[in-house]
Amino acid sequence: MRSGELKVLHVTEAVGAGVESAITQYVRSTPEMQHTILISGDRPERIGGNHDLSWAHTGGLAGLAWALQRRASSYDVIHLHSSLAGAIGRTVMLPSRTPVVYSPHALAHLNDARKLRSMFKAIEQVLQRHTSAFGAVSQHEADALMAIGVGAGRIVVVPHAIKPPDAPSSFETRGTSVIGVGRLSVQKDPWMFAEVASLARRTDSQSQWRWVGDGDDNARAALEQTGVVVTGWLDASAAHAEMQQARALLHTARYEGLPIALVEALAAGTPVVARDIPALRNLPVRLFESPQQMLGALESLQDREEWTAASLEGVSHVRATFTGHAQAAALRELYAKAVNR
Repeated sequence: MRSGELKVLHVTEAVGAGVESAITQYVRSTPEMQHTILISGDRPERIGGNHDLSWAHTGGLAGLAWALQRRASSYDVIHLHSSLAGAIGRTVMLPSRTPVVYSPHALAHLNDARKLRSMFKAIEQVLQRHTSAFGAVSQHEADALMAIGVGAGRIVVVPHAIKPPDAPSSFETRGTSVIGVGRLSVQKDPWMFAEVASLARRTDSQSQWRWVGDGDDNARAALEQTGVVVTGWLDASAAHAEMQQARALLHTARYEGLPIALVEALAAGTPVVARDIPALRNLPVRLFESPQQMLGALESLQDREEWTAASLEGVSHVRATFTGHAQAAALRELYAKAVNR
């Protein structure tokens, strides 16, 4: 079967933020295929920029499972996105002959702060036997899949597809804000972001801190109590504008596959300071363990020459690595593995 004839059903419960961005990229990178996106809930949270895609909505997780079971035979490939949809989808699909592709977008059992980690890992180990192929967002995620028994021949690393602007904003045209991006959740650890902001305000009461995204009410309250402005979900253009205007992005996540927002920041010429986690160690970002170290790195980026060097390095890396051509080739390989297995 030629790739242009493929009908792909993408399935996720994680609408909004990075997973939705990734699916949107996959659809745009392979326009020769027929894509439908099945989500639980009423509508995507990232308003704007992807309404032309074929979205199908269900009424919650039970509705998602039922709709998948009913629709599966009409597609050539089922592509499951995120750990929860991956577990539900592969369980529902056990009797089906339709090939199943799974993209975790950060495996849940890698979170050292999550309860029942061993249970999540055991579920992944069992369900990997019922998965035709795996789409990893980074080599780190591919390695994590192999660690639970997935053969390397079933894994394809699918890079993000990010196009840097022709002329990223310069140091002189930037504001002084530090931003965080993503869903307010234990994984992203906005509480650490709040701690860094609180430390900064002890010596600089005028410093500006912003979080682009939404989620857990307690996390929002913790951020707002330290003076961090939480914008809520923004459409793609508004989120990119936040990145273009920021002095730096602070990424405090406990674990990741490879966050799209971080790569988008690098593409925008925005230096990134981040928690030292394995998924980020091949990127041109500054990695640290403690809030004090993170604040020190952010303060060093107030120097024009140091900021400019970090900005140029990030843009150059994205241009060389995260291209639409590379993503499209990887997706075609991934679906071919699934169909021909």
